[in-house]
Amino acid sequence: MAEAPLFFVDECLPFEVTLALRARGYDASDPVERELRGLADVAVWALAAAEQRVLVTRDKDFPLQVVGPRPAGLVLVRAPDHFTAAELGDLVDALLGVVAGECFIGRITVVSPGRFRQRQW
Repeated sequence: MAEAPLFFVDECLPFEVTLALRARGYDASDPVERELRGLADVAVWALAAAEQRVLVTRDKDFPLQVVGPRPAGLVLVRAPDHFTAAELGDLVDALLGVVAGECFIGRITVVSPGRFRQRQW
């Protein structure tokens, strides 16, 4: 059985996303808990890469063509702006219900209400 991935939830997502990952048994790192609030995108990227975590973000500005180390995987959350914190947590929980943890490694996953897609990275 493959080792479960580690996750880093970007601060642009509510804590409910971190809780959804933890409820499924994953190690999910939260920047507020780690006193890392306000890190620049490039620093978040580097931290996730250094810790070999799957980066979970709603941020559309991450440079996907970065040269050098990159996170173990990337989950892009695409939901309407009106989604509440609870709805974003539920969206990620629904994804975790259909995609096994190891399937996030080495892939970009895009999740939106009612669907998701993945591609190799």
